[in-house]
Amino acid sequence: MPRPGGAAREGWAVAGGTRVAGRGVIEGAFQLLEELSRLGDAGLTELADAAGLPKSTAHRLLDQLVAAEAVERHGGRYRMGTRLFRMGQAWAPGPSLRAAGRHPLGQLAEAVPGASVLLSVPEGGRTVVVAGYRGEPDEVFPIQPGALIWHGNTGDRLFAAPAEMDRTAERVRPPGVPASVWRRQVARAHDEGVAYDFRPPVGPAVSCVSAPLRSPAGRVVGAVTVVLLDNDRVRPYAPAVQRAARMTTANLTRLRTTDTSLASWLDEAPR
Repeated sequence: MPRPGGAAREGWAVAGGTRVAGRGVIEGAFQLLEELSRLGDAGLTELADAAGLPKSTAHRLLDQLVAAEAVERHGGRYRMGTRLFRMGQAWAPGPSLRAAGRHPLGQLAEAVPGASVLLSVPEGGRTVVVAGYRGEPDEVFPIQPGALIWHGNTGDRLFAAPAEMDRTAERVRPPGVPASVWRRQVARAHDEGVAYDFRPPVGPAVSCVSAPLRSPAGRVVGAVTVVLLDNDRVRPYAPAVQRAARMTTANLTRLRTTDTSLASWLDEAPR
């Protein structure tokens, strides 16, 4: 997304030596791709350690990914290939989600100086960034489309349904946070319609506030988030974040009438 009113902030949108066989091959390859998407550029040893794979297995899988043009290799280091980027753009709800959030998030970026503004969705118990605007926090914790946000973030709290906490608590609860504390955080986020995080693991000065996107049935299917480098400033922006989330939700409801893939996703969005 181009930044409204100037180019000072860049806009973006859209994401052991034993043999591994069958499903394990696919899982191992995706573990490597997940770590490569997080690291951006990495050597074999770093990737193998991060993915929890034997070095020989990681090397064999990376060779196959390079041959398939899913990964690029340059001077002994690896990075994501353009083929995966192209395929990622084909995620069906993506264009409509970005379109729905473009104007509301642009207004929010203008209203909150220096902030990163994100649109995210739940996927497999994690929060995934779909689109947004980069701000000052990007220098501390770069967040780009497709990135997985740290466990226990404000989006996780909104995506964990209070009525299903017995099923979802352990899947999305951040390490080190007691289940009872996590349940209270989730319940409070849903009661207030907004979630705050003042000391996420990316740094003591980073703070976040998120508000939910909802399906026509009222289910939480996404979130709009503001990330700031100042813990003292985030609360006053909660109404602006909630307003941007309501505007984006209204746009999604309108777009679903002409986008069958978006309509299906809104009805069946994962948690």
